[in-house]
Amino acid sequence: MVSPFTPSYNLTHFFRKQDHFRPCVVEAAGAKPTQPLQGLVKRLLPQPYHTVFDFQVVPEIASPTPENKHDVFRVSNKDGSSSSTATGRILIEGTSLSALGAGLKYYLDQAGQVELTWSGNRFNELPATPPSVPNVELDSHVTSVNGHVRGSFVPWRYYTNVVTFGYQFVFWDWKRWEREIDWMLLNGINLLPAMVGQEYVVRQFYRNLNLTDVEIDSFLTGPAYMP
Repeated sequence: MVSPFTPSYNLTHFFRKQDHFRPCVVEAAGAKPTQPLQGLVKRLLPQPYHTVFDFQVVPEIASPTPENKHDVFRVSNKDGSSSSTATGRILIEGTSLSALGAGLKYYLDQAGQVELTWSGNRFNELPATPPSVPNVELDSHVTSVNGHVRGSFVPWRYYTNVVTFGYQFVFWDWKRWEREIDWMLLNGINLLPAMVGQEYVVRQFYRNLNLTDVEIDSFLTGPAYMP
């Protein structure tokens, strides 16, 4: 799968009125914007990693390239160390929660050599001692000056569709939902269709047209086809 933090399809023309989304983003951040990241770390990573990360939401980070300027993150060794074993904490700064999640994934990929996928993870293979951030340039989109900096090519990273929602999500419990949300956070996803409960709106609409519940039930499909 292509990372949302590499050049990808530009969906900006679909979201010209982007300010409509911004109140939702601000409200979701709340008073403790980094709390979701800390919860994810404790759920997924081994105990030595539970207290090693410092997450900070910052208003601006210099973009690594003019194109990759959205939701920028920087991953660095908080004590400035460049050694191969950590002597301090790992600082992950981001201009949004999505950026912080992508920054954590970047550290796990590059320093820990592990990943979270739809089918599992390899977090049990993480080094017993959390490794420091490599003091090298890993690719053309990353700079290691004062930490590794990376940004997204597009402002909105869209995920799933109505078919996926109906065929898959309708049968999930909270544990499975939480795993998917963790995956989305680590991959910088910030735009997801939310159709839970839309069948209630449909039912109320038909009731307003004076259809009976029996008539509505005979028309509506099963949950997997509802979207």
